[in-house]
Amino acid sequence: MPRRRYVWDPKAEAGKGALVEVDPNYSQPPRVHYVRGDTPGYLSVASGLWVDGARARRDDLRRTGCRPYEGREAEDREAARQRAYAEAKSDEKLTEHAERAYAQMSPEKRRQLGGD
Repeated sequence: MPRRRYVWDPKAEAGKGALVEVDPNYSQPPRVHYVRGDTPGYLSVASGLWVDGARARRDDLRRTGCRPYEGREAEDREAARQRAYAEAKSDEKLTEHAERAYAQMSPEKRRQLGGD
């Protein structure tokens, strides 16, 4: 009885993948690796420095507090997130100042406000 040979086929069984029997002389196609070149150099608008390569780009973005552009929808979401953060921070400061002012009031004024 001839020897059977199996290989993994990720497209088999409705995309779930399965072992499938192949011809004993079957050889897998060669794997080709993709090598991407480094990011080309450019003049950073944020820092005014020359940025050459992906690592320098990450460093420039970190140093200037910037982030990569991800499209209009993502930018709108980030702007809304930043507005909510700024509003929460402002509310926190207002509450802190109001509590401090209330604590510094005389007991008579506190009674008039109905707090004590």
